Amino acid sequence: MLKEFTYKEKDRKYKYSAGQMLVELVLAMGIAAIILPALLTGLVASRQGKPQQQQSLAATELFKQTVNAVRNIRDTSWTSFAVDGTYHPVIVSNAWTFATGSATVNGFTQQVQIGDVYRDANGNIVNSGGTLDPSTKQVVTTISWTKPTATTLSATDYLTRTVNLTHTETSTTDFNAGTLTNAQVTNVSGGEVELGNDNNAKWCTPAFSSSAITLPDGPPVAVAATASATTDTIPDDTFVAVAPTASTSTKLAYVTVTANTVYPNPPVPTLVGTFTLDPTKYSNAGLVPTGIGITNSFKTTDVKYYTSPGGNLYALLGTDMPNDEVIAVQIKSGGNLSWQDSTNHIFKYWTFFDTKMYGLFSVAVTNGDFETGSTTPFTTIVNSGSGSIAASPVHAGTHSAKVTTTKTSVSGIAGGGNCSGGVRIPVNPNTTYSWSGYINAPTSNTKFKDARIRVAFYSTCTAGAAISTSDSSLVSTTSSSWTQVSGSASSGTGTYAEIQLLLDSSSNGTTSTAYFDDISMSTTSTTFSDQSPFGYGAEGLTILGNKGYVDSGGYLYTFDLSNIDSKSPTNGLDEIGCRIQLDGYDCQPANAQNPNGLVEKYTTGETGTSYSDTGTPSHSTCADGGNIELNADHQMSGVTVSGNSYIYVAVGAATNPELDIADVTSIPTTSSSPAINSNSCGTQGSGNSGWKTISSLDFDPAPNTEEAANSVYAKSDGTRAYMSSNGGIIHGGITDSDQFYIIDTSNKNSPQFLTTWPSTVAGQHYANTAESGYYNGTGSNLYLYPRRALTVQNGQRAVLVGVDGNPADNNQAQQYQVLNLSNESSPTYCGGLNFSAGFNDLTSVTEADGDNFVYMVANTPDHQLKIIQGGPDNAIYDASGTFESQTFDTASVDGSTLNRAFNRILADISQPTNTTIQIQTAVAPAVNNSCNGVSFNYIGSDGTSGTYFTPSGSTIAGIIPLADYIPTSNYDNPGRCFRYKVFLSTLDQTLTPILYDMTWNYSQ
Repeated sequence: MLKEFTYKEKDRKYKYSAGQMLVELVLAMGIAAIILPALLTGLVASRQGKPQQQQSLAATELFKQTVNAVRNIRDTSWTSFAVDGTYHPVIVSNAWTFATGSATVNGFTQQVQIGDVYRDANGNIVNSGGTLDPSTKQVVTTISWTKPTATTLSATDYLTRTVNLTHTETSTTDFNAGTLTNAQVTNVSGGEVELGNDNNAKWCTPAFSSSAITLPDGPPVAVAATASATTDTIPDDTFVAVAPTASTSTKLAYVTVTANTVYPNPPVPTLVGTFTLDPTKYSNAGLVPTGIGITNSFKTTDVKYYTSPGGNLYALLGTDMPNDEVIAVQIKSGGNLSWQDSTNHIFKYWTFFDTKMYGLFSVAVTNGDFETGSTTPFTTIVNSGSGSIAASPVHAGTHSAKVTTTKTSVSGIAGGGNCSGGVRIPVNPNTTYSWSGYINAPTSNTKFKDARIRVAFYSTCTAGAAISTSDSSLVSTTSSSWTQVSGSASSGTGTYAEIQLLLDSSSNGTTSTAYFDDISMSTTSTTFSDQSPFGYGAEGLTILGNKGYVDSGGYLYTFDLSNIDSKSPTNGLDEIGCRIQLDGYDCQPANAQNPNGLVEKYTTGETGTSYSDTGTPSHSTCADGGNIELNADHQMSGVTVSGNSYIYVAVGAATNPELDIADVTSIPTTSSSPAINSNSCGTQGSGNSGWKTISSLDFDPAPNTEEAANSVYAKSDGTRAYMSSNGGIIHGGITDSDQFYIIDTSNKNSPQFLTTWPSTVAGQHYANTAESGYYNGTGSNLYLYPRRALTVQNGQRAVLVGVDGNPADNNQAQQYQVLNLSNESSPTYCGGLNFSAGFNDLTSVTEADGDNFVYMVANTPDHQLKIIQGGPDNAIYDASGTFESQTFDTASVDGSTLNRAFNRILADISQPTNTTIQIQTAVAPAVNNSCNGVSFNYIGSDGTSGTYFTPSGSTIAGIIPLADYIPTSNYDNPGRCFRYKVFLSTLDQTLTPILYDMTWNYSQ
């Protein structure tokens, strides 16, 4: 097999050296090495003399004739020659051919043995192991005789295919005969292949797709979408929350959008199915889910998607329900659509998540409570040691049934005293005293579980008295320990917990006095249901790994998604850790009960419907920053950096910070500090450093400002937060906040503007506000009130959508705006579109082939899903493309239908910086004596489909793998049909790699 190229620069043509004279010389030397020893042996053989010499000369002639015959057979037909076995040459029809077995010719035995040849990875012939070389055969030629002396002439040779041909493609005609995908043939240097021109839409010159879809009910509230990461043949998944009010029938729409569309051909959205609990929407009322504890009377607030470890697809809907802030709808199970009603295409209700509070709530009982037993939450029934018993506890199965006693009905009880002001109890010697009672649950929806009691206990003030407990499991003698309460509802179902206090005296017969200073009870529970103050439920959702996050009422809750497949409509998703306190309040606009409006939030330890952290909003309408902000928090975005996880939260409400960063890395447990069952768990001031809000940022710390954030998008490396704000309100001639900010979050404990103003300049800015890294529209665009923001194209572009904040003027603010972030210190407007109804939400997808799309939901009752395609604004060439050559049929050269061995390729290329060019080859036999319709498998230099021939300087060269290198079908070298495929790509779309010429060598 010949392996050398010669290169002629002038015409870029490549040829193989014939090498045939070298083969002849090697063959002659091999024959001489065999014959000369035999001749010498004949000359010196004194006993045999001349007869042996004559035999040797005759054997040599027959040996040469045999070798020449073998070469002739090889040259005539490699297929006829390359058959393993033992043969002897014969002439048939005036041509040499092989006959089976050895032959006797004039007393000589003539034999030719043909066998396989194996080579190692370097191409060297090896005796064992290696890879079969189908273009080389081992030939052992033997001539032997027995008289006058037994003698053998034998030689081993390796014969290869000797007719070596080359073929070159170099012209526009050659290349245009191939298949181009995002590639083109040009004629700058006589014909070449390069990446195609990028004619796709650009971010800064946006245009709505002509294809839109009308969704059921609405207008839509939120949208989420995803594209396949591995192929562009699967449509994009799009999820839309479509219930802005509780009376809206349909809650969710699932839409697929065709992928891999070529601009300007529009992507096509298709409504696949919906989710609702409205019985009128079902084909059979019996299909409506039952026993799930909810009706169809809820509105949606957000939507996200999640694919479980088992491969099932879910839509997660944020709701305004207090006990089901998130519901999960199963979209696909095992790759198939998951229907509750397959006729009307309604998806299956799967499970829910209810926000909860973990932690101790502690109720201290004052001295007066202990004395009289007449006030909530603690009621006592006091029994004297002499047997005088007052009323017994009567609970009647409800926390509201109290039993009261008075001081006068119990002997020996008196208030006040000297020892810490506790309840003074005269103690008679050798007497047992007992007190029993119960403690109420603080709210109607709280159940006791694992209740415990603590008593501050003091010894007598009179010398010689000693106090002890008769049951150490019931009463603690120190104020620092907690003791299990007798009769507590450990199952978590009781609304009260019983207690019993026992006191024994052994005071040497002396009447003394003991004191109880206070008494308190606590409980740990996983059943304390939390809810936002004004029924807003889940204001925002985000997913990070296998965990979901929901903000509600100024708190962040985490839930487990890893086991969602095992959940059911009555077994909800598990909360992880304790709730995390955020900034922000829920705001209620003015009404008859609160003419000035109201803001509320839980304080530490509160749960249920008790909100003691209240206040009055800046405006009775809850208007902050030019927009109605009813919710404490808005969009969230998660990021994991160096093993630590963080949730960025956009906070919207008056004077609070607009950005919170919560560390959600270290999930608290019963042994963490603070423990999960502590009231301080997750609080801003004393929560675990790895499980709390660790930092915040105020867009405008000046007094009386009213900025409010709507959205946040975390850069994947965690170094930036991109945020939108309403702006618009002007105090002292200065706008409170701008519409868009780039926040430096490299230090999660201290987010900051890129640069800040050191002092206030009247009519321009306030001190400590952003000096750089912000954007505010001018003219009519100043009145865009963004609702969501999204960075795209590796942080180079940001998209803002929202509503026109001043619809009465004649200059409509563009509701879709694109910002150029290439200079992040000074983001600039670079394009936009008007859509008078405005947008409520947007998301983006990047498909496997690099196409980028923004999906938006419009604030309209029809044609709500809008699509815009985007791409690099300076792109000249497509990001990637391929060229697949025409089929080369060896029969087209000489008419022979024999298979040929394809040996080497050599390509002349150009590969600028940030571009790549690679090649694969394919060889296959003809089908029905034709290369038409042949299937080709492309492989690289090591014979696998995952490797390529790669450049070295300005060329790509390599050995074409033989058939036995390939374990797959549709590749067979030697073969008759040949193709090559070129892969081109660029990271700088102003540059392209180029293929100038392609040459390959093959042997007959």
